[in-house]
Amino acid sequence: MLRIEIEPSDALVDEAVAVKVAGCPPGQPVSIRARMAGYLGCAWESRATFRADARGCADLATARPETGSYDGVDAMGLFWSMAADGEPAAALVDSAAPLEVRVDAAADGEISASAVARRRFAGPGVTRAEVRDTTPCREVPLAARDAGIAGTLFRPSGAGPHPAVIVLGGSSGDVWEAHAALLASRGFAALALAYFGAPTLPSRLAQIPLEYFRSAIGWLRRQPGIDPGALAVLGGSRGGELALLLGATFPEIRAVVAYVPSGVLWEGMGEPGKRPASWTLGGEAQPFLRRRDDAIDWTQAPIALTPGFLAALQDGAAVSEAAIAVERTRGAMLLISAGDDRMWPSARLAEIAMERLRQKGFGLPAEHLSYAGAGHLVVSPPHLPATVDRARHPIARLDFAFGGSPAAEAAARADAWPRVIAWLQRYL
Repeated sequence: MLRIEIEPSDALVDEAVAVKVAGCPPGQPVSIRARMAGYLGCAWESRATFRADARGCADLATARPETGSYDGVDAMGLFWSMAADGEPAAALVDSAAPLEVRVDAAADGEISASAVARRRFAGPGVTRAEVRDTTPCREVPLAARDAGIAGTLFRPSGAGPHPAVIVLGGSSGDVWEAHAALLASRGFAALALAYFGAPTLPSRLAQIPLEYFRSAIGWLRRQPGIDPGALAVLGGSRGGELALLLGATFPEIRAVVAYVPSGVLWEGMGEPGKRPASWTLGGEAQPFLRRRDDAIDWTQAPIALTPGFLAALQDGAAVSEAAIAVERTRGAMLLISAGDDRMWPSARLAEIAMERLRQKGFGLPAEHLSYAGAGHLVVSPPHLPATVDRARHPIARLDFAFGGSPAAEAAARADAWPRVIAWLQRYL
């Protein structure tokens, strides 16, 4: 009798699972289908056909599919190769709600076995609390003052004190709860912090006062069960740029993880040619570089923005002026980039920061992981669908290309995330 074994059947999203179909006649083809609903507002599906071995088994950890949505031996191939049945509502998952993957197996065209893999972002004992601090940010210039910080705090099980991580999303304004929940599941208190797009905050990424993040740092360090001397910041895309900037600005930060980041500051969001600075300090705009929109083909769909950034980088003097003083960072730095990034040239932008560290004789650990075939969405946690190569930006209202092949993207995510966890454990 055909049966599906999934071990463990209930696990964190970032954990690989073993999927095996047993009970087949030796040498018989067996078709396996994986389906998932709700992720990014879509239904997802992948398929693969295997030939049962001499024991009547098809073990995804050792078997190569004869046909299907992925090639090669890959225990998690059915998970990352799932494709959406429509346009995803977002590029990245920001919710920490659990997911369910239903796996069906069929022989002779008839489904005869099913099993469910429950995929969680929050492990046992992890708690979630919305943060709407009502203490005014006194250090923020009056014109930009809000009613306090906004975000979601995930705490690990146990009394602590726990090391803490501030988690920053990019230009879409998402609050990265999924990343924060996974970090809490690995022992870190994680604050998924909003810095625009939420009530009382700016509506878009423009003229964001860095004092807001000083307030967030102070608030987090004062919370019970938090080790105030073990604070890191993790961000992706424009949040990766911000992570590098915060590390260079606030000495309380002891480790920086920057996904697809930039070692130079870029303009904020707004009307073309009139975009203001992204960041301010003491009411003063931080120097920034303007993207060359004339170098972008706006007629293609989806739009690749990378040429506009590459054209801007040809102005050496402007690059030097807008460069982040990363050498001022008081902690270890891990940069993760993508070689086929079509949102911006993250590999080159990350290397600008690394080259500056070398020139300035930075004496603390710093590493740059660059994945040649990956795209901008290498920022996603591992083992989730890696087939999203475009999405409509919720603020710009344009379809942008991310780059990367699904297989390379999945491999990069699976390699990078454990390194991130190990890096934070080592340096916090």
